Amino acid sequence: TTNIDMKKEIALKLKDLINIDEDFVIKFKKGRLKSTILEQRDALERHTNEEWIEMLNNADSNESEIKTYLTEDSLVISVEIAHVIGDHAEFEINYEDIQKNIKTDNEVWKEFKYFTQ
Repeated sequence: TTNIDMKKEIALKLKDLINIDEDFVIKFKKGRLKSTILEQRDALERHTNEEWIEMLNNADSNESEIKTYLTEDSLVISVEIAHVIGDHAEFEINYEDIQKNIKTDNEVWKEFKYFTQ
């Protein structure tokens, strides 16, 4: 996936849109798993919160196996996992659950109904 700021014509990374801290990582780990393969959630526990902060700060780069996309009401984070349990897992986090982490000064958020109400 690639998130693009259409006005500036640049690709956006997760760290451009979200303040990534331990609180965010905890909410990410509790995010809704968009799969019926429950073992995918176990893959999140293979890294410490500090490691997740570093990996999420690198998300959406060419070097990362973590990609993100935005929906009308949620942030979705796709993480590469073992082939035997699906190759990747997607975790959905409602914007209302991460309000304090959202960098609302980024113009991209003005395109979403959630932020213009």
